[in-house]
Order: sequence, then structure tokens, then C-alpha cells
Amino acid sequence: MCRVWNLQTQRMIHQLVGHGNKITCVKIFSNERAVLTGSADRSIKVWDISRKTYRQTTTLRHSSTCYSVDVASDSFTAVSGHMDGGIRLWDVRTG
Repeated sequence: MCRVWNLQTQRMIHQLVGHGNKITCVKIFSNERAVLTGSADRSIKVWDISRKTYRQTTTLRHSSTCYSVDVASDSFTAVSGHMDGGIRLWDVRTG
């Protein structure tokens, strides 16, 4: 589970629930409309946080635990680093 906090009020405003194992890395998109989470369940999830619904939009599956994620400035391309030493590029719109 990934908790989203409002830093001004210091209150939790949502929990992103959907991974089957612990979350190992998180990145917020530069436009602040989405969050990317990587997990030991070997998936990366894209979460729409532009509205108060905070819904999961895309799940990216791979064969190794993800330990780092980042998003390009175009907000369409993500890169992930994995336990197996691999680096993967993703189109977050389609997987």
C-alpha cells in the first residue's frame, strides 16, 4: 500500500491499494497527475491522482522485482531498474 499525504495539512488523503507484495519504489509524475509504484510482486502500477478517485490505470508486468522507477518529462515513458540487473523502458499508456 502507498499512502498519499497532503504536506500542508500533514494528513493522509488516500491509500493506493493493489500490489500483492511490498512497494519498493515510488515516483510522482512531473505534472503531478499520476504516481508510479514498483513492487516486489514484479509489477509496476500507474495511478491517476488527478481526481479524488485515485484509480489504477495501467499495470506493467515483468520477471524481476523493481527497485527504482523514473518518468520522462513527456509523462509517457517510464524507466525501471530491477533486481536481475535489467533496465526496462515502458510506455505508461499501453504497457
